[in-house]
Amino acid sequence: MIFFVSIFVTQFMCEKKIFYTRFFNFLILNLFLFFSVYLIFDLNYKFINFLFCLSLIFSWSGLIIHLSNSIVLSLLNLVNKNDIIHDENIFDLYNQDDKYKKRVLALINGEYLFERNNQINFNTNFKNKMILHLILFLKK
Repeated sequence: MIFFVSIFVTQFMCEKKIFYTRFFNFLILNLFLFFSVYLIFDLNYKFINFLFCLSLIFSWSGLIIHLSNSIVLSLLNLVNKNDIIHDENIFDLYNQDDKYKKRVLALINGEYLFERNNQINFNTNFKNKMILHLILFLKK
């Protein structure tokens, strides 16, 4: 239940935020609810359930990252919006440069990056550093 409540709250209440902000909120909410339930009800098998909770958290994040970065889903969405696409037009419609621009703008809106003197800089606050370390750790 904790897992599903955390998904509902972070996906529907924070839907305008980029994934990594939602994931950080999801992680904090999930762990907070987990420890609260186990402190209040004094349930057994805390360590095993905690490991299970962590596996659900990272499985969910992997699924969401995969879906948000999926080229297949982007192409299906283009076909759905345009009904009929000729093979020569699909490369024009699937503009990778625009996708990069949108992702950079999303990172700027999420306050992970900022623009100063026509340069993009990383916003070095604690939350951003922790998320960056998590991403680099999971990338290995």
